[in-house]
This record gives sequence, C-alpha cells and structure tokens, in this order.
Amino acid sequence: MQVSFLTPDVLQAAKQALEAHQSDWEAFFRPHFEAPPAPDGLDPRVWPFLAEHVARAERVAARVRADGARVAVDAFGASPHAIEVATCVAAAAEGDFATVGMVQALLERDIDQLVAYGTFLGMLMSSPLPPADVVDIYDEFYRRCAQQEPSQPQWTERVQMMRVGLADLLVSAADFDRAHDLFLSRHREDSQNITTAITASRSFLGAGQTARSIQWLGLGEQRARDLGRTDMADTLARKQVSLRKRLS
Repeated sequence: MQVSFLTPDVLQAAKQALEAHQSDWEAFFRPHFEAPPAPDGLDPRVWPFLAEHVARAERVAARVRADGARVAVDAFGASPHAIEVATCVAAAAEGDFATVGMVQALLERDIDQLVAYGTFLGMLMSSPLPPADVVDIYDEFYRRCAQQEPSQPQWTERVQMMRVGLADLLVSAADFDRAHDLFLSRHREDSQNITTAITASRSFLGAGQTARSIQWLGLGEQRARDLGRTDMADTLARKQVSLRKRLS
C-alpha cells in the first residue's frame, strides 16, 4: 500500500542519508527531530520537511517490524502527524484490522502534502458508512486540501483529482446538481481534458441518470472535436445515439 507520494529514488536517497546519521529511528526524536545535512541531489530548502516525513514513516515501520502492527498502532495511531497515522493505517490494513475510524482520524490530521491520500480516500469510499457520511468526510477533507498553498509537486493536480472523486461520490449520494457543477468546473478548468466528461457520463449513467449522461457525452464529444480527436468524438456521438434510444 502506498503511503508516501515520494518517488522511490527520492525515498531511497532520504533513507540512506538519515541512516548514515543515525541507525535508530526513534533516536531522531529524542528530544525532537533535527534533519542531518541534505544529501546531494535533494533540494536543501525542502530537505528538513522531507527528512522528517521519511523519518516518521520509518519510525512507525520499525515498530511494526519489531513488535507487530497492533503494538505500532497503539503507539502511533493517535499521533498528530499524518504520515505516522498513515503508516499505522497501512500496517493495520495489511493485518486486516484497519477501520474506517482510523482512516477518518488520518483525514482529520494536519495535511502533509507528501502523504498519498488517494490510497486512504479509496478505503473511505469502499467503507460500509452511509453514502451521506462518506460524502461529508470526503467533502471536508477536500475543502481543507483546496485551501492549502501547494508546497509539493503535483499537489494542485492531486486536489483536482479529489474534486472529481467528490463529484462521483455526490452522484452516488443522489446530489446530482452539485455533482454536475463540480464535474463542470473541472471540465472547464482543463481545456485539454476529455476524461472528466467521460467520467461524469459514466457516473451519471451508473446512477440511472441517462439524460445527464447523454449531456456529458455531448460535452465530451465537443471537447474531442475541439482537440482534433475525430475518432473519439465520433465514438462519443454514437454512444449518445445509443442512450437516446433507451429514453424513447
């Protein structure tokens, strides 16, 4: 399960630099974390935050290896640091005892833009909570993320993807007008994007909203023609014809 959004090479370089300074992960936090010098190739301006992110994740992972996932969750599950809670949730999921409460606790922590939140939002969306509760939790988390000033690469794009995910959830909760508005804002935001229109069409169709699905196929067709993607546009046009037959 992906916990951090760091690329494997950056993660490995950070771990090596930290382990060269101190082999005991817990010792980094006695009394508080101080980053060693940044390794070659990593921006020294972001290194202190990145180093602490990695050290906290490894601190929890080391406890999992030494004492088991349940002991680690007991020790770090209530941590105020998102990466420590995320690592606990991942370990609990591996041990088949993760709960939606653990996921909710993670989403309530201060946001760490290096955490791979998509992993945990997927757990929330597949949880047994009522759809309205899932929407409320997701919506609040999305709003907090959208208010963040981007400090990590791809954060803006990741928040945009969260918006599409929220729109899909709103469809499942039968809040069709707000879902349409969120899909439309994302569709207008990226003039090179056809995917949002296709996602919206499929989402509405799955909820039995055939007319809205046709509307989104039309928006996708127009976007495809604007981009010169004639084959895609023709395919979407044929799908509209097929769906209209269902309505007649």
